[in-house]
Amino acid sequence: MRTTLIAALVAAATAAAPAAASTTVGSTIAGDSSSSCDTGTIVWNADPGTVVPAGGGVITSLSSKSGSDGNHVSLKVMRPGSGTATVLATTPLLTYSGGAAGQTGLRVPVQAGDVVAIWVGNDATECAVNGSGGAIAGNTGIATDPQPGASVPFMSASGATIAVSGTLEPDADRDGFGDETQDSCPSDAAIHEGSCVVDLGAALTAVPSKIGVGDVSVLTATISNASTGTGQGITMLTTPSPGLSVLTTSLGSACTFAGALSCPLGSLAGGASQAIIIVVKGNQTGAQNVTVGLTASSTDPNAANNTASQAITVERREAVQCRVPKLTGLTKAFAKTLLEAVHCKLGKVTKKASAKGKAGTVIKQAKKPKTTLKAGSKVNVTVKK
Repeated sequence: MRTTLIAALVAAATAAAPAAASTTVGSTIAGDSSSSCDTGTIVWNADPGTVVPAGGGVITSLSSKSGSDGNHVSLKVMRPGSGTATVLATTPLLTYSGGAAGQTGLRVPVQAGDVVAIWVGNDATECAVNGSGGAIAGNTGIATDPQPGASVPFMSASGATIAVSGTLEPDADRDGFGDETQDSCPSDAAIHEGSCVVDLGAALTAVPSKIGVGDVSVLTATISNASTGTGQGITMLTTPSPGLSVLTTSLGSACTFAGALSCPLGSLAGGASQAIIIVVKGNQTGAQNVTVGLTASSTDPNAANNTASQAITVERREAVQCRVPKLTGLTKAFAKTLLEAVHCKLGKVTKKASAKGKAGTVIKQAKKPKTTLKAGSKVNVTVKK
């Protein structure tokens, strides 16, 4: 077989999977003397599994391996059509050295069906391996190195593997920049350098907001992102006034105390929100307060809504009571911790199959939220299998 340009096997990342990793496409084999590609040959792999699939992405590098040095090739990204293929991008004429030739730093947006290929220059090149592989396509007699925009006729063949590969990065926001090495904000098509611009917000509620000394209040901090960009490096800082102390949170050991309770939240997609439970205990009577604030590595021009406060009144009471919290959606372990914090106990746990909720979480509680019980009362729950 006499050939050059090759279609690379591409496992593409789609817009629905912005966190997907880059993929090495094509074949990293070294061409050998079983298939020396003639001068003016252009070829690519044509099996359905070796072309760019739905979702596309960005080709950021091309490379080829050969069994000999000194020969000249150019590597290309092409878009096959009906009998012809259009060159989307090309490297300069490269010389094999140390058995390899290639170029990094490319930025070539690709779509389903696009291929990577190789064109042989002024000398025959070991660019493939005969006897194994699937369908290929290409042509001979292409004397001049085709440049972007050129249309090249091609024919189909089979039974070989072409020694060319490329790196395909996902492109979640479809801006033509690879998400891993070229785009600092993969969720915003307008930003390629610097951090994403986001609009984080915090809200805070407490049930109950009036407690006795030794009693607890269950706060829910709702963290939201009103922008389209993904908020990155988010941390929530919780500061109670001196008359309160934090007993636990739904984030568990992820949080640390350093003046304030610091809880790393990671990233938050545009339009998404996250609810975090914070349990505080009343230690001193009087008007108390809990404040939550957000910091992030992303740029947030509207910092005014990054802080929320909730007033809590602590009274002196003789009898300690249990005010049942909302348990649905919590894990069994955290439901137990929360009940004990509010002076109740976890009662009978029934496991049941259900279409709603996540496995291992509470889907039903025997006592309604905000019900007042004697301290030590048991609350039965149903947990999804």
